[in-house]
Amino acid sequence: AAPGDCGQGDAFGSAFAVGDFDDDGYDDLAVGVSGETQGGNQNAGAVHVYYGSPGGLRTAGEQIFHQDVSGIAGVVEPGDFFGTSLAVGDFDLDGFDDLAIGIDGEDLGEILEAGAVAVLFGSASGLVTAGSLALTQDDLPSGSGESAEAYDQFGGALASNGGSGLAVGAPGEDFLLPNEQGAGLVHIFGRSGAGNALNTVTDRTQNDFLAECGAFDGNELNEFWGSHLVFGQVSASAPSLIVSGQLESFGGVAYAGRVTVMFGAAAGCFDQGTSGVSGAPEASDYFGGALATGD
Repeated sequence: AAPGDCGQGDAFGSAFAVGDFDDDGYDDLAVGVSGETQGGNQNAGAVHVYYGSPGGLRTAGEQIFHQDVSGIAGVVEPGDFFGTSLAVGDFDLDGFDDLAIGIDGEDLGEILEAGAVAVLFGSASGLVTAGSLALTQDDLPSGSGESAEAYDQFGGALASNGGSGLAVGAPGEDFLLPNEQGAGLVHIFGRSGAGNALNTVTDRTQNDFLAECGAFDGNELNEFWGSHLVFGQVSASAPSLIVSGQLESFGGVAYAGRVTVMFGAAAGCFDQGTSGVSGAPEASDYFGGALATGD
């Protein structure tokens, strides 16, 4: 059995991701426990990692990570929700899968719930905290004009293309002219140069897709665009990033929901009013409330 005590509101399994962190040919499982209490700090969060073997997943050798573990930036605090989202990729392209961990409730000084992401790298012995990355909007690579603000919730969603690309949702991102509080934004991190992981970034908002989706699909108040993300090979061109706008309202229909597909021939917007999609936009449909891709 997994060590640790079951506690009310632990939310064990609220996020999970699969990768081969020790490159032994067997998949390993990372499990988010975003509501875990640490040292009396409620909802501080943790991540448990179980390693694969010829006999399946094993609890022997389980790893538990949180912000008081040596090598991970930050300290345990109430409401950090460490492990609220998880994504696996080979961000440094060394052959070992790495793990990105969303901490969307992280406060940065007096900036409440600005959010952060921790990245742990794989090795022959599994995930290690030595050399881990701490990503926030106050320390982004060149290419982004954003900075941390209250309730941005950077790290609220994560997705990887399986290689060196990582998408990070900041669904609470505000754009104040006009009043677009909680409009949402997605940062897309990449790698440039040998040995450098996640050292480039590109920002995208709904306003970047007006040509594909129409002016009705721009940044709007409290849509929290980027609350769910997934990569998928949905066309013959480069992998696409699919972004949830489950709180999108249009045509006078509140929270009908819409998804945006970035990159490649399939780029565009899809909702229940799109030709070929069954149903019709209705209030509180939340189309895009969960996403998955496959072949």
